[in-house]
Amino acid sequence: MKKLAFIVGLCIIAAGTSFAQKKALKDANSERKAKNFDVARSLIQEALNHPQTQNEAETWYVAGMIENDQFDVEKVKELSGEKPDSDKMYPALDRILPYFIKSDSLDMLPDEKGRVKSKYRKDIKTIMQANWPYYYNAANYYYDKGDFKNTFKNFKLYGDIPKLAMFEGEPFQAEATIEGDTIKTTVRYYAGLAAIMIPDRKAAIEIFEDIKDYGIMEDQIYQQLATQYHHLQDTVNYLRILRLGADKFPNESYYLLNLINANLAQGNIDEAEDFILKAIDVTPDNPQLYDVLGLVYEHKKDVDKAITTIKKALAIDPDNAEALSHLGRLYYNLGVEKRANAHAIEDRTAYDKEIEEVNGYFKESIPYFQKALELNSEDKEAVFALRNMYYSLGMNEEYEKMDKIFSEQQ
Repeated sequence: MKKLAFIVGLCIIAAGTSFAQKKALKDANSERKAKNFDVARSLIQEALNHPQTQNEAETWYVAGMIENDQFDVEKVKELSGEKPDSDKMYPALDRILPYFIKSDSLDMLPDEKGRVKSKYRKDIKTIMQANWPYYYNAANYYYDKGDFKNTFKNFKLYGDIPKLAMFEGEPFQAEATIEGDTIKTTVRYYAGLAAIMIPDRKAAIEIFEDIKDYGIMEDQIYQQLATQYHHLQDTVNYLRILRLGADKFPNESYYLLNLINANLAQGNIDEAEDFILKAIDVTPDNPQLYDVLGLVYEHKKDVDKAITTIKKALAIDPDNAEALSHLGRLYYNLGVEKRANAHAIEDRTAYDKEIEEVNGYFKESIPYFQKALELNSEDKEAVFALRNMYYSLGMNEEYEKMDKIFSEQQ
């Protein structure tokens, strides 16, 4: 009898606990309808966390409806021309979806006979479709607050919500297709930019890879992709995107210039030369390209071709400090090389002739370095070379001035 009484007592306690949680759920729903949202949230948390009610679709549905009604109160104000409380409106909007997703997953479970008798899906879908455009507004709200994580989340949800399984095969999913739609692709692009600002470069890459060939803002998207792969030091994908971009946008120098730099950095000189020549075909008036091509020829020990090519850069832009310094260095190095050879010559006449050629190269070099230094006072290479050449040529006054600058730079 005592054992039976104990078991009955346990049953009564369990029934009482279940009843209490059902009451909490019912009371939360009542407070929701009365628009006492803070009270409703407190009550629904009990049901969400209790084993008796946490696996019921109704519990999660009511939790979602509390947030949706909070959102609707502010939305009605906005539609009526009043100023909504955005600090309540958009956080409430963000809280709706996780509750509804959970409710729908429980609502679609088959019963003991294998039948699915959905009670909430229709209502959930109607609400989600009505709320869908507001995720764009929410993203802008969070952007203005500098909250880039939630900016990204809401821009992304704008594109993700129509893809939910509950909308499979419905007109809403087809109408909300991103591909080919300028506005929706742009919103997705904004999501990628927001991911960069978090920063979450991998999330940005995932988005950009998805939309890169939709025919909208493709050049910007390819450039963003290349930049993010570069930041992640993913050389394989960085070069892949640059090559794709170069083929897709032959008149855009960004891809070729970066392919040039990447191949130079990897020591792929011949490939770099090919890309430079392609870039020159696209932008023949770009002095930087001729300057870099000249450096490639210098690396390949074809100094005459290097000089001729860098002079083309200066013909386009006579005040290009880098090209001036590079050309000065080419002549200076020729002089230094000649001087080294001269020391091995025993015949005085031949030696004097060799030194005359050395001085000729130095005199050829000086004007380029002088102008380069005028344009860029921090050019240490120009200072070093001019100091040495002034000394070799016996230009004592000029040497002393340059030696002083050289000492200050050390």
